[in-house]
Amino acid sequence: MAPGGGGQRASGRTSAGNSIGRLEALLNAQRLSGGVGPSSSSSSSAAAAPLSDLQERLDRLHVQAAENPPASETHGVMQSFGAREQAAVREVAGDVEWLSESMGTRELALMRMLQEQRTLSTMYDRISSTASALAAELARVNRRRGGAGRSSSRSSSSSPLPLDHLGLAQAAVARGVDDGAGATGRRRRKPHPEVGNNTQAGSEERRLARLAAARAAAERRLRAERDREGARMFDQLTARAEEAERAQRERAARTAPPPEADVLASVEQASTSMRADMDDEQCAVCLELTSSETSTRYGDGDDGRGAVVLPCKHAYHRSCIAQWVSHEWQSKHELREARKVSCPLCKVVH
Repeated sequence: MAPGGGGQRASGRTSAGNSIGRLEALLNAQRLSGGVGPSSSSSSSAAAAPLSDLQERLDRLHVQAAENPPASETHGVMQSFGAREQAAVREVAGDVEWLSESMGTRELALMRMLQEQRTLSTMYDRISSTASALAAELARVNRRRGGAGRSSSRSSSSSPLPLDHLGLAQAAVARGVDDGAGATGRRRRKPHPEVGNNTQAGSEERRLARLAAARAAAERRLRAERDREGARMFDQLTARAEEAERAQRERAARTAPPPEADVLASVEQASTSMRADMDDEQCAVCLELTSSETSTRYGDGDDGRGAVVLPCKHAYHRSCIAQWVSHEWQSKHELREARKVSCPLCKVVH
């Protein structure tokens, strides 16, 4: 608590006490001037109203003074505290507030944990009840199966098959015929005692034979279908391989370097005669002069035809233009097919 606030409250209480004193003095003066005592009942209405108002104000001030006792001693103690003690008090107040917040956070976390525990308990109860119901149902199903198995075993062991009844009936009829025939002297052949079982075994064998025949037929159809599919796939693979090989041959033929004789023949066919004023022209490929000495150095011979001139009036060494034409023919199939020569400088096709 700051000392300033305590001083203000103390001053307020002092002013309230002064007000009470003034009001009591004023009330006594009114009573003396009006000649009215505390037990008098003959006062006039004009003097009674101010006295009642003053009495009510005085009562209210007494009530306020009783609710707010003087705190002069507390104010003095707070004023006696130094700055260090006040800082300590503020620090303790901050710790108390932090502890209150921490306790509130922990209480909230505890409430959440309790809620999750109740949820898990509910889920466990549901799972337990479901497991108990499933166990009871499984036991009931097992009892039903056990009863059905025992009843079927009893019926199979006690009662004969219908075919067995037929066999017994035939045996009885045969015995009766034999008994009747014995008197007349004629003999009858008795049937086999297991005729019913033999009939059932024969039908089972015929059924197995039909199944075996159907299986064999299905296997033959599947094998034939597989053979046809394999043959069709083999034909397709063969056709694709031949097509790929043909495309590879064509691509190799297009990209293979052309024969040098064909290139030189095309260059000679496209070139014109070199005039005297065109001697010592610069080759646009090697940037050397197109003289006879230079031509000899490039291996073109010393007959004066080491340099060629295209119709566009651009001169080149024969070996240089031949290398250029060979490269162009490898990248441009249409030039190779037409045996055309393109000028390296102006790109004109001759």
